[in-house]
Amino acid sequence: MEKVDILRNNNVQVDSSLEFWGDMSSYNENLKEYKDSLNDKLSNLEYYKNQQDFENYGILAHSTKSEAKYLGFMNEAEIFLQHEMAGKEKNKEFIDSHFDELKNTINKINSTLEEYFDSNDISTNVKNI
Repeated sequence: MEKVDILRNNNVQVDSSLEFWGDMSSYNENLKEYKDSLNDKLSNLEYYKNQQDFENYGILAHSTKSEAKYLGFMNEAEIFLQHEMAGKEKNKEFIDSHFDELKNTINKINSTLEEYFDSNDISTNVKNI
């Protein structure tokens, strides 16, 4: 099994993302940056939710969605889109009742990326695709 199959087996649309990033090295760099930012994003989303700062909640959900889409996490991006829209609409009820789903989605992405990077020698990844 190719190491990139860890992503593909988790419904990450790697091939379409490579059309944007151009090569596996650039893609991996951006995946790593995204992974490294996820815990802060989750923490900030929770803070904005608790403060009822819907504007910043929506903005952060939007950026999380956009990055997810560019990196091939299309299903996960749909969940972030719902939270983006809820933030724009100041829909506290939706945000509160669906925050665990958002949290689980971020944790799933993080877990997938941990598995990918733990099993991957980035310097040889271009050869393995």
